[in-house]
Amino acid sequence: MSALNIKDPEVAAMARRLAKLKGQTITEAVAGALAASLEHATVDDAARRAERERRVDELLTAIRAEAGRKLPSMREIDDEMYDENGLPR
Repeated sequence: MSALNIKDPEVAAMARRLAKLKGQTITEAVAGALAASLEHATVDDAARRAERERRVDELLTAIRAEAGRKLPSMREIDDEMYDENGLPR
């Protein structure tokens, strides 16, 4: 087992304060705070992943819908972008 050396006096004071408020040792208080923070981060990560998957599904649905329509040819694109002299419209 390795020791954790907290070099920031404010962080050490917060750990002592939390331990006192909870009636725990500093180790128990820090362990509980880390466990709670890790659980919160894990839930947030799962929610972010679900949101990304939802957005990807929406984009794929939109792409599939667009793929069904006729796309303009390069000639049509050129005709729209340039006049008869080859200058931009």
